[in-house]
Amino acid sequence: MPVHAEIERYSIELSDIITFHYYGDYTHSRQYIALLRQFSRPLINTEWLHRPFRSLIQTYLPLWKKEGVGSYFFGFVNGKSQFNYVWEFIKSLPDIDTSLWMHDIFHEDFRPYDIEEIEVIQKCNIDKALPEKIAGNNSL
Repeated sequence: MPVHAEIERYSIELSDIITFHYYGDYTHSRQYIALLRQFSRPLINTEWLHRPFRSLIQTYLPLWKKEGVGSYFFGFVNGKSQFNYVWEFIKSLPDIDTSLWMHDIFHEDFRPYDIEEIEVIQKCNIDKALPEKIAGNNSL
């Protein structure tokens, strides 16, 4: 998976930290991490949770943890931002499950959408240590 444009390569090479959005599947997520690792910069995925695209907490949070990739997702509790609703433009795409909520993890009354997600988040946060392969490679 090459960096597609010369400007992308320059942008990454001039960055202290690489941040990225990625809604792709698990296999391509791993390939993308490998591509970005070649630049020897800390990685932070700034958006990845998208249930209709099958980008799930149960699958991806353990991957980011294992690979030492920082991560966060927007949406937390249903509210004015309405991150629970599926984007209109993806509803007609094949293999999109529009019955799934998108980003939020809690209903507006703070009940979890899926208790298993909360358990995975808790489990991934028990050990704060970085993976061995990452811990020694944080110098800029």
